[in-house]
Amino acid sequence: MSMKCYFISGSPFAWRALFALEAVGAPYEAIELHGSNGDLKTPEFLAMNPRGKVPVLVDGDAIIYESAAILAYLDRKYPAKALFGNSAADAALVTQRSEEIGNYLMPALRDVFLPVFTGQIEEKVEQVQAGLQTAREQLSLINDWLVDTSYIIGAEPTAADYTLYPPIGLLTRILSNPAIAALEANILPLADNYPALAAWTIRIEALPGYAAAYPPHWRDAA
Repeated sequence: MSMKCYFISGSPFAWRALFALEAVGAPYEAIELHGSNGDLKTPEFLAMNPRGKVPVLVDGDAIIYESAAILAYLDRKYPAKALFGNSAADAALVTQRSEEIGNYLMPALRDVFLPVFTGQIEEKVEQVQAGLQTAREQLSLINDWLVDTSYIIGAEPTAADYTLYPPIGLLTRILSNPAIAALEANILPLADNYPALAAWTIRIEALPGYAAAYPPHWRDAA
């Protein structure tokens, strides 16, 4: 029986889970939900995740939510794919980098994303500018991780890479918004400002599971 992954298109957390499912070669069914339709508040969905958020992975009797937990589950279920590397040191570094992304980059990006999604860029311009400044600082640190390596911890992609790419992909898309573009000096183009990070994105986009995990509503709009 294949697994089921409930997701919202464009959610970086759901995208992370889908990318990892593709990476390990797991048979799964992707079930797209729509928050605007109330899909996350139905009794059926809340029975799986009482927090009403995606992603949720269902594998037989196992129901896993929170994207980091899903990646840990897939690592144990498909150990040959080594989502957390091949040693204790690898696993620690993958977790460390993933925590850094979640604790330092993502809060800054939320300060940018939420005003865009709610149409409050003008009202919250100082918040957006502060978020962009912190994002620049974090992207500089992340660029340094990638100067001498193909992927975040070495020669092969791991859970840390699948954690980083979705927020980077969402950020570059958000920065195409003219109201944000006027504020975002020194982020795009990545190749000019963060060349190691830009080269890494090209390698990620060449991975076999990239296209299947890509947010479908972005693909449909292309």
